Amino acid sequence: MSIERKVACNRGGIATLLTGRGIHKSYLFKGKTVKACESCDIEIRSGEVVVLIGESGSGKTTLAGILAGILPADKGEVLFENERVIGNSASCRRNGIQIVFQDPFSATNEHLTILQVVREPLDILKLGTKDERLDKVRQALKEVQLPGEDAFIERKCYSLSGGQRQRAAIARSLVLEPGLLIADEISSMLDPSTQANVLRLLKGLQNSKGFAMLYITHDLALARKIADRVYVMHKGRIIEQGSVADVFDSPRESYTCKLVNHSL
Repeated sequence: MSIERKVACNRGGIATLLTGRGIHKSYLFKGKTVKACESCDIEIRSGEVVVLIGESGSGKTTLAGILAGILPADKGEVLFENERVIGNSASCRRNGIQIVFQDPFSATNEHLTILQVVREPLDILKLGTKDERLDKVRQALKEVQLPGEDAFIERKCYSLSGGQRQRAAIARSLVLEPGLLIADEISSMLDPSTQANVLRLLKGLQNSKGFAMLYITHDLALARKIADRVYVMHKGRIIEQGSVADVFDSPRESYTCKLVNHSL
């Protein structure tokens, strides 16, 4: 039995961690209403990896923002550990929801030091003493295979490569020991070698720490490798969901068939 499955079973079976019900979100764009999310339902269980796939503009990032509490839904609700997510109620706490964004260069303030960026969640919540926060930062950086020495953590973020920035963003999410990590296309702006390294790192952390993960991507080959379950999103709607075998080997929807055939 894998570590994440042990974590789930120790909590009394495969517990439902997050539930999104009837989520709607529309935007006004050039005088027209665009439905970014329409009647979206999603469920994530403790310790599992759920992959949300779909083309660019399908609504994946909007849905992720709503699930994390960053964006308000027009309609519907999100429950995390059976409590309604309202604003940052699930993200500003230990063992809650953390999100890592697509662009590592916009997700962190390039003029802050690595220490400041990674430590910020602990500072906001006033968790631990100054020394304890520093220890937590060093440990998180070690877990993402970045140095924890003073010479490194005092560097400004603009001096880091894209891969290093993404690792620092992951470290920032780890300091609050998330129960659910949402990773939104986090490797899409990196070169192929760095992509593979970051993904391998993230999957290893998920295995060892047992947190659940919602991984958002348009890369079906990647989804096959890491997913326990898959949701397919198209034009703001979740049109199909199931196990990797169900969705990729026996797709029901023509759009899913097109995605699968295009990836072959």
